[in-house]
Amino acid sequence: MAISASFSLMQQPLQLFQKSNPVMGINIDNKDKWKQVDSLIANGLPQSALEVVNEIYVRAQKEGNMPEFLKASIYQLRLRSDFEEDYILKYIGETEKNLQKTPAPARQVLHSILADLYWQYYQQNRYRILDQTVVSGNISDDIATWDAKKLVDKVSSNYLESLNDPISLQSVSLKMYDPILQTAEGSKNFRPTLFDFLAHRAIDFFMNEEASITKPINQFVMKDLSLLSLPDVFTGLKIVTPDSLSFHFNALSLLSQVEKFHLNDEEPAALVDATLKRLDFVHNKINQPDKDSVYLSTLLALEVRYRENPVSADVIEKIANYWYSGIQKPELLKSQANNSSKATSNYVTAREWCLKAINNFPESDGAKNCRVMLLSIEEPSLMFNIDQEAVPGKAFPVLINFRNTSKVWFRLLAPDYDKEVNLQQNIYGERGLDKYLAMKPLKSWSITLPETSDYQAHSTEAIMPALEAGYYTLLISGSEKFDRGSSPVAIREFWVSAISYISKRNEDGTGLFYLLNRSTGHPLQGVMIQSFSREYEYRTRSYIRKDMESYTSGPDGSFQIQSLSGRDYSTLSFDFRLNNDRLVADNYFSRYRNNPKDRSEKIRTFFFTDRSIYRPGQPVYFKGIVVGTENEKSRVVTDNRSTVTLYDVNGQKISSVDVLTNNYGSFSGSFVLPASGLGGQFRIENGTGSSYFNVEEYKRPKFEVTFQPITGSYRLNEKITVNGKVESYSGISISDALVSYRLVRSASFPFLRYGWRIWPGMMPESEIANGILTTNAGGLFDVEFKALPDPSDFGDLNPVYSYTIYADVTDINGETRSATTSVQVSSKALIIGLDIPISLNRDVDKKFKLSATNLNGKSTTANVIIEAFKLKDEERLTRPRRWQTPDLAMYSREEFIGQLPSDIFMDDDNHAAQKDKSVFKEAFNTATDSLIGISGLSKWEPGRYLISLSSVDAFGQKVNTDKEIIVFAPDSKRIPVMQALWVSMLTTEVKAGEKINLLAGTAAKNARLLLDVQMKGKTVRKEWINISQEQKRIEIPVPADYTGNVAIS
Repeated sequence: MAISASFSLMQQPLQLFQKSNPVMGINIDNKDKWKQVDSLIANGLPQSALEVVNEIYVRAQKEGNMPEFLKASIYQLRLRSDFEEDYILKYIGETEKNLQKTPAPARQVLHSILADLYWQYYQQNRYRILDQTVVSGNISDDIATWDAKKLVDKVSSNYLESLNDPISLQSVSLKMYDPILQTAEGSKNFRPTLFDFLAHRAIDFFMNEEASITKPINQFVMKDLSLLSLPDVFTGLKIVTPDSLSFHFNALSLLSQVEKFHLNDEEPAALVDATLKRLDFVHNKINQPDKDSVYLSTLLALEVRYRENPVSADVIEKIANYWYSGIQKPELLKSQANNSSKATSNYVTAREWCLKAINNFPESDGAKNCRVMLLSIEEPSLMFNIDQEAVPGKAFPVLINFRNTSKVWFRLLAPDYDKEVNLQQNIYGERGLDKYLAMKPLKSWSITLPETSDYQAHSTEAIMPALEAGYYTLLISGSEKFDRGSSPVAIREFWVSAISYISKRNEDGTGLFYLLNRSTGHPLQGVMIQSFSREYEYRTRSYIRKDMESYTSGPDGSFQIQSLSGRDYSTLSFDFRLNNDRLVADNYFSRYRNNPKDRSEKIRTFFFTDRSIYRPGQPVYFKGIVVGTENEKSRVVTDNRSTVTLYDVNGQKISSVDVLTNNYGSFSGSFVLPASGLGGQFRIENGTGSSYFNVEEYKRPKFEVTFQPITGSYRLNEKITVNGKVESYSGISISDALVSYRLVRSASFPFLRYGWRIWPGMMPESEIANGILTTNAGGLFDVEFKALPDPSDFGDLNPVYSYTIYADVTDINGETRSATTSVQVSSKALIIGLDIPISLNRDVDKKFKLSATNLNGKSTTANVIIEAFKLKDEERLTRPRRWQTPDLAMYSREEFIGQLPSDIFMDDDNHAAQKDKSVFKEAFNTATDSLIGISGLSKWEPGRYLISLSSVDAFGQKVNTDKEIIVFAPDSKRIPVMQALWVSMLTTEVKAGEKINLLAGTAAKNARLLLDVQMKGKTVRKEWINISQEQKRIEIPVPADYTGNVAIS
């Protein structure tokens, strides 16, 4: 859509005027004077230019040449900004004085200018204005003393005054005001009259969210979906509200006036422009479940109505953007519930609408905007992810993220790492990429990506061929010639090396490294290690390698980093070499040395006051306890002398008192607060402790608002009544109090069954109702609502909706108190659960808590069937994927696993394991069986199990809850899960002199486990343990005199 005519009051409004061409309304006698003004401005003489402008101003005012008069007014403001302080305030004051002398319609234009100036002043001084104290009944004309509300009200009143006498304004062509307007080609079609121009300026302000600073009790809220109707329906609506000063109400009222004015125009551009602005505004602000469908329906009807007019392209752009912006969300959740592929992209629909606008009206503004959207939809994208290190002689995966790309070409480079060290620093810049593209590739090939037609981003895993040890760079492109103009080019560097390492950094800056074979995990002896850092050289604008210490790995593959004296904040990198194998680990190890802990006794004082808030002049009673801590042992400190000082909000000392701790390490005292002065946060302190409290002239609440407890069970689409009560603290009911309430709906998903791949989490809150009530003679009020679900289709996810009621109650004296309560509603009315640990020791005889509650948390009686299933074991041991799961497959499962036996195919790690045999089934009643045991548990085989609970709620609906657990046997060598490392603590709390027992296991063959035990930050045991497809019990004795934590890794 064309940019509408506008004028600006910012720092350089001169650029907004039409230069050289005389326009309607300009007195020819002033043409030379305006040239003189422009010349003086160009020569940097604003004061001299202002003198000439003042002459034009006086003459135009005398002759009644309003466009010339307004142009001179704006020039005055612009020129005064160059040399006057507080020029906005001075201009506002002078204009306000002369306002009533200015005839219409120039007076209305000045009102609009003043409104903009007031708003600019507020925005430039926002933080100061919002921080200053609000003065009640401030009638001063000094703007600097106004609070935010008064300033915004002034802006609002000026905008409304700018539309006084709309019939006259509607008869004034905007062409007369070209001298003060910045115009775009065709803008007069959308703003043909002065009324349109001023109205849209006011509407834009009233639509501004920041402008609505204060909120009244009876706040105007959009509820009626008719606000999203076609113009002939909308202009017939009676929008009524007690909040007559509401900005959103004013915006809608003005939009109604504009649409009604243009309802019968032969040229519909102005009408459609206002209608689209209104539809977007209401759609963004109204909180109704069907707003999306109504919004789209109105746009479609509008497009049909003006299908033969170029303005329909603007409507089509909105329709296309509706689909492009992805307003719809139910399909995604539904696909998750059904465990199906991702839903078809809305980009296809958006693209079809864009093409319609472009084909029907190629030169229209809507078509131009659709072309931009179309480019975004069809734009190709290409990225990839790859492991930083790969195993020599073995294939490895690469994740390709792509969009609108059907084929990918690969170039594998083998640059000299040492020669190209500076080029590596610019690998992702354009110049660096150009140099890589100029290199001769070691190997080139291409692959065809899975076919897509939804214009959406997708990902797939390709298989990289086996490579020899070395340093490589991989480039991929959707263009065979790697032309960056037609397709993105992505680049990554990586190493292929059998060298791997694990490390540990200590607080003193030292470190321990173990170099291991990447495939077997066996130690690598004799590896040459060169540590280095990179320092920035300003002359070459690059990082220069600076070699540091050298090391050689020992028989166990280890080497140690020693700490340096003083402060060293450098980060070490390492260059590992073993025969023809090499690996460089960049920016890896920090040599920062933590400050040693102060081992001397630390004295601390803990203060307690009799309250957290006081009035001026009240006494403050305090108590303190002094504690000394040394070597993690604490004691109370007796006979400790200190001075307790009272400080005010500005940190100024008010009073002090000397105290002495008694035999229990405590002391007490009091202060009397000043009866006058500034309130705020005060504090008391004694050098080893402090406590803060507030001092305010506060008013004690006289009544409270409560909701009756919600204990029942409810179903969706039922009418629910929530009872509230307003009562004084003396027990007297408050009648005729005004109750303003809001009803907000949110959703959670506690009924997800075993095997759901994605947890939907929480849905965004949505306000679905609000209203005003009055308490009856007994101080009671009832909030009634229908428990409407979200219109989205959640499939069988069975969301639980939480309907939260926010009530603000105001009594006849103006005091306001608030309360909140929530009602939980779903298609199911029962939540059942079994408190059983995820890792379960089969040899421990233990009972588990069985619970059944309604959705509002009240315990209820239920018959629950508990059944346990053995889950089939996984077929192979895989390594964790380092990126997100791809959504498209390039290979069959057999082909992928055949080449990458240790990698995960697609979402194999997310699929629920298949049920095997049932090993337990029994019925329980929660009234008598709150703690249950599982018979035969000691005979279960180690492995994964599914515990399934089923019951029937009060409405006859079946309720299921599933939980996967791991059952292990401490005395068995069989590891319960197919994992590289599985650990379970057999003892979580031990006493001094006892032993810590844990189980550690692996599904890998011929593996080694490094055990590191620390007590008080020091390693007391370090051991390599050989382990192969088994679990082992590990015992760690605790010294008889030890207290504190034990860290095991």
